[in-house]
Amino acid sequence: GGAAPVQGEVTVDAFLGGRVAAAQPAAGHHRSGLEAVLIAAAVGAKFTVLAVDVGAGAGVAGMCIAARCPHARVILAERDPEALACARTSLALPANAAFAGRVTIAEVDIAARETARAKAGLVRASAEVVVTNPPFHEAGAVRRSPGRARAAAHVLAGEGLEPWVRAAAS
Repeated sequence: GGAAPVQGEVTVDAFLGGRVAAAQPAAGHHRSGLEAVLIAAAVGAKFTVLAVDVGAGAGVAGMCIAARCPHARVILAERDPEALACARTSLALPANAAFAGRVTIAEVDIAARETARAKAGLVRASAEVVVTNPPFHEAGAVRRSPGRARAAAHVLAGEGLEPWVRAAAS
């Protein structure tokens, strides 16, 4: 899909001591922080094959993997048009030039059928590592954010975690 414009203000935030510059919506969406860096740190720096960031949002965890692992390829899998626009913006920033060519974007809902995921570039058994920071709060257990995108990033909907686990395992 084409790049959708980001609705509203965007910030560019530094991660890994400035090795990653990430465009993120200033409000209304989940904003990556230390958790994305910790997720990326779980992947050893000598990793050299394909990692997939499932539900990547603006792509911070996946970009941190690419920055830390100079021979790894990364796919950022995300469905939200604004988050995808931020990821595309980030990959075009000069600060990310060292790894941007090894990062691709798969515009897909991870809960979609396997054929739709494959069409988007998420081919069965192709990744050595899958990382994710899925929504994990049960509906009704926490106060839901008034921002639709932010709420979707934090509160489980539909089948809960099952589609996330199924897609990651595939």
